[in-house]
Amino acid sequence: AMLLGKTNQPVSVATGTTPQTQQQGKRAPLLQKDAGVSAGFHDIETKARATTLGQRLARYWTNDGVKLIWVALWFALNAAFFAWEFSKWTDPNIPAVAVLGRGLAFAKASASTIRINSALILFTVARNWISWARWSFPRLAEWVPFDKNIVFHRGMAFAIWVMVGVHVGAHYYNFYTLPRSVAGHELLPMPQDATEFTLLLTTTPGITGSLLLLFMIVMFTLAIHQARRANFEFFWFSHQVGFLLYYLLNIIHGVSAVFSPPQFYIWAALPLLVYSIERLVRFLKKRQSCVILQAIQHPSRVMEIRMKKVVFQYKSGMYVYLNCPFLAPHENHPFTLTSAPEQDYFSVHIQAVGNWTKGLHSLLNPSGKIGLCQQQLVQSPDGRSLVAPTCLPRR
Repeated sequence: AMLLGKTNQPVSVATGTTPQTQQQGKRAPLLQKDAGVSAGFHDIETKARATTLGQRLARYWTNDGVKLIWVALWFALNAAFFAWEFSKWTDPNIPAVAVLGRGLAFAKASASTIRINSALILFTVARNWISWARWSFPRLAEWVPFDKNIVFHRGMAFAIWVMVGVHVGAHYYNFYTLPRSVAGHELLPMPQDATEFTLLLTTTPGITGSLLLLFMIVMFTLAIHQARRANFEFFWFSHQVGFLLYYLLNIIHGVSAVFSPPQFYIWAALPLLVYSIERLVRFLKKRQSCVILQAIQHPSRVMEIRMKKVVFQYKSGMYVYLNCPFLAPHENHPFTLTSAPEQDYFSVHIQAVGNWTKGLHSLLNPSGKIGLCQQQLVQSPDGRSLVAPTCLPRR
């Protein structure tokens, strides 16, 4: 680090020498001000190193304490549902329990946690609802970690995946046990020579369960960070199609009511209604025209895009989802807003790092020149809207 002394010559903080004294082989005394700055930095570094575990925990609680409370509540909710359902299906007076034992209890208990997380997970991706709740109830935002919605989405997805493993393992045990006992044939009518594969491939729970497992493997594999970054289109398509199949097959999965009445549709009804309204709002917002006032190419493959929309309100520090129908009509990408609310436009700075961002750069700046490359654009070459912000930005 270099500081300027009274003679406007650079002074080295480390050695306290000027170019003249370095040539003469002499050391110049540190200026008092410079020494104070150096000592201040040294004190800060020493304090940072001396931070205790208690201080680190206190800082974490200040930043993420609310999130930790909600995570604890979520864990408690899952544990309560699992324990309650497990205890209910350990009653030996139930005929199915007498035949299958703990296998049925584990299957039913894991299914209960799958239902509750399948209901909650849709709320975490309802972006417009989250924005509305934050703006309408600012006090609520102090106690509900709205900005951690994707963190909770991933956590719930992981919980579903773990419980699906328990559920599948338990039912494979049940499928193996049922055909091999007389009581099993009385409990569930089946051919005398039936095997576990007969139940797996010819019954409604077996077929829908196998399809659900297959779709979930695809969805979770493509959602891994490396796979998502390399092939975002596959990730997006698998989620859009996979989630519809997931809820549909889960509803059909329990229709046969082999051991208990179907319940999944009861848990999924309200979340699906809320998410359907969410998608409708996104569709209507996407239809609103957006004008690109200016597209400015900066060095380091960064493009500044200044836009204007009739109905668009935001605050500093928020971000917006952008959609370019010409490049990918179903993809929405988040970008931080770099303009101030007082300006008569909103802007984003986009670096060309992936297929979508590189395609947008090529579309707006095919010649690759630095500076202003486009202005007053409304439509792409195919006549559709060039860029469409699909929802209110979020803090």
